[in-house]
Amino acid sequence: SNGVKNAPSTKRIEETKRKRKKMKKQKQKGPLSLPSSSSSSSSREVECLRTWLVDRGARLDAIRAGLASGNGLGLYATREIKAGEEIAAVPFDCTVTEAVARKTEAGRGFADFLEGGRYRETWGAAEREMGLCPPIMTPCEATVFVFLMVERAKGATSSWASYLQSLPSRYDDPLWWTDGEMQEIAGTNLGNTVALQLRALREVYVEGIFREFYEKCKPKGMAAPGFTLEKLRWAYSAYRSRAFPRALIDISTATESTSSGLDVKELPARRVGCMLPFLDLGNHAYGQKITWRLERGYVCFIAGDTIPNRAQIFNNYGAKSNESLLLSYGFALESNPQDEFKVRLGGGNPNSIATLDHYLSIDEPPPESLIKAVAQLTSPAWADEAPGAELNHRIRSLAAIQKSIKSRIEGLERAESKWKLKPTGNRDSARIPQRGRAAIIYRDGQLRVLQSSLKETTVMLRSHAKSLMKLMPRIDQDKVAKALDRCEKHAKILKKNGIMSFLANIDGRIVATKSIARNSAVVSCPLSSMLTEQKIRQDARFTLLLQLVAGIDAETVMVLFILFSCRSGKGLWSKVLHEWVKNKPGTADKSTQQLFRDLFPALSEYSPEIFPTVVCTWENFDAAVRLVDGLAVRLVLKGREVTCVLPLATPIPTFLEAGGLASNRITPSKPGNDCRYEIYSLSDIEIGSVLP
Repeated sequence: SNGVKNAPSTKRIEETKRKRKKMKKQKQKGPLSLPSSSSSSSSREVECLRTWLVDRGARLDAIRAGLASGNGLGLYATREIKAGEEIAAVPFDCTVTEAVARKTEAGRGFADFLEGGRYRETWGAAEREMGLCPPIMTPCEATVFVFLMVERAKGATSSWASYLQSLPSRYDDPLWWTDGEMQEIAGTNLGNTVALQLRALREVYVEGIFREFYEKCKPKGMAAPGFTLEKLRWAYSAYRSRAFPRALIDISTATESTSSGLDVKELPARRVGCMLPFLDLGNHAYGQKITWRLERGYVCFIAGDTIPNRAQIFNNYGAKSNESLLLSYGFALESNPQDEFKVRLGGGNPNSIATLDHYLSIDEPPPESLIKAVAQLTSPAWADEAPGAELNHRIRSLAAIQKSIKSRIEGLERAESKWKLKPTGNRDSARIPQRGRAAIIYRDGQLRVLQSSLKETTVMLRSHAKSLMKLMPRIDQDKVAKALDRCEKHAKILKKNGIMSFLANIDGRIVATKSIARNSAVVSCPLSSMLTEQKIRQDARFTLLLQLVAGIDAETVMVLFILFSCRSGKGLWSKVLHEWVKNKPGTADKSTQQLFRDLFPALSEYSPEIFPTVVCTWENFDAAVRLVDGLAVRLVLKGREVTCVLPLATPIPTFLEAGGLASNRITPSKPGNDCRYEIYSLSDIEIGSVLP
């Protein structure tokens, strides 16, 4: 109207402003998406995939692919989708399944190769020897991987080219991380698992099963050198990041065959899923309400809640820990409520509960399966008739779990020195790459689980310990007095060395020899009277001799030094060792016996003045081993953690500290006195109480 051609009207300008404002508001309101593993797929390839699916009957009019955060792709609504309404549907014939793979020449040839060969009965054996159980893939999944690798090698000539070309060429799960990136998870369960998986992919499959199949069958479309590690890694990551669980789809209504023809008893239930083209672009949102359904030959996605127009459509990968999310998808969730820490125990019997994986969770006590498994390894005699025997076994088991959790926390804290990336308080900082942020989130989650489990284990231990104390009998005070009279000579030696202990061994049981008030010392010992590594190093003759003995640990060094200190038959350690020999005869522990045979009489023959045969007997050696095991404590002295051994005639009941009934402290030195190590009671203990 003012002479300018095509000038926009005021109405159109206002309408554009309203649309921009609405889109900005929706963007702010929408949940933050996680980058999917399709980050390297181009929009052109994804659009070709969409066309390919629509031509085959897919119903995709309500969704489109678009960029999500982190330069990844996601699914977006093209209109409002009501709760209970279909989001999209893909023909089941367009999904990648084991049955589809077996219909191809390569897939059928590989399945026949497995069924007719030695792998029928030995599948997974090599991986179990590596420590991977279950194996990283089933025979059915391996068939799908062969299909993916061969069809991808065919390029544009493959009938599946539209889907395979839309998949990224690289992924973000740790199998693709550089050495520097892997260093960020060094010392963790995840780091160890990834290293084993890469080894299995290379040694068991690329250099073993797939090489043998390629040399024997030469599948069409797969040129030399055949199935390489790079090709298998791609197929493995593509499948793990895209496959939907078959258990969540009612396959019973489908017409395809699902039989593999293999009967491998040691494998778990078949884990073969199906890959759903285009629908697998959906990113994960924990707790997202969405339903997958197989209906009249279509895999349908049904909205659980109303999805606004242009909003991102999220999938729900299930309740997974960050370790599972990283292994399969390459991302981790902040403060993931499903985080867990895997514990695998050693056990000789493959059918034993001790060989299973157990999981620690946040704000949960150790699982009952783990408590029983540890008890099976440490206290096999569950049927003891002593009062509170089963409760005592549970305390032993929980104390061992508590000790292991502390050790794992210390291990992660030590490994932290190797990690270059540190938490900055802003995980989305551009200075930290995506994989680095995922590593930080995973590590923090592992520590959070362990610290929570340590707290819950301690609470359970304290409750059990108090219950056990109520069940334990009390020794008559006259009997305690007689025991003290018999130990009077030894008590004088302890007192002369500044050592105080209100515990005595009466008929093989540890008994309180006086009533001990809360916060009072049960045991008190000067640091100068304790055996330490520093004290051992101060003896030049003993240290020089040790250089001839290779491969022994610090505890064995302390055992040998105690024997060395007893060669004159006098002194504190000689008297203490005599009490240990007297109170309990030598055990039949095979590992201790073997260690004794490895050291003696060779050491006595080489240096009889340092290790005289009269001192270095089996009885004394076994007593010294039990002494170190029962009285070794870890203390932080001058900023260093050191192992110290208390010179006492009785072991310290481990459940006192583990069960929260006692703690320890180092009292500062006073003029003319040494620093002292004390174990003090956190509750009242009556005279004559038997301490388990």
